[in-house]
Amino acid sequence: MQSRKALRFAIFASLTLSLILSACTAHDTQDKSSNGSAADATGHSSAPTENKAANTDIDNTAIPFDPPVHIHKFSAATCTSPRICACGETAGTATDHNYAAATCSAPKTCSFCGATEGKALEHSWIDATYSAPRTCSACGMTEGDPADVPGKINYHGHVYTGGSSSKKYHYEAACPGKNSHEITWDEVTSRGLEPCGTCVLK
Repeated sequence: MQSRKALRFAIFASLTLSLILSACTAHDTQDKSSNGSAADATGHSSAPTENKAANTDIDNTAIPFDPPVHIHKFSAATCTSPRICACGETAGTATDHNYAAATCSAPKTCSFCGATEGKALEHSWIDATYSAPRTCSACGMTEGDPADVPGKINYHGHVYTGGSSSKKYHYEAACPGKNSHEITWDEVTSRGLEPCGTCVLK
């Protein structure tokens, strides 16, 4: 009798263990297939974990290259143009002309660019003398020949007079006497000296 009870107990225990093992196996299988869909401790379903590494899109687009920033290098402004960079960009305005005063031979002229304005001045002439032709007092330009020497017949390039009170000019050094000395034709004119009737042949 006792052997039968032991046999029945063994069979019951074996069946119970089989049921428990089957239930555990089914539960594990369900967990693996649902991948975390079971309710958590708060009663909310847990979203399946996203495989970011697998789903990340790789952007193979080339990164654009920014060219170097251009720094202007401006030349100095002139009378005709403002400051200019090699790229063509301009800055400011052109400078004023630097005009030199007009002369007898040229109008007002810019010393920087050569631009001119107006007209040249008229010459300021000084009459010809016996030693120099007509001469402009402003620019030094000459015109013509020196004035004609009166009594050229025996003129040899020198003219003389006597003392400060003498009224005559001479071509011969001995003619005025002991106070004889050489003078210029300009002095002859300025003193109003008359030709000597002896040594100046007309």
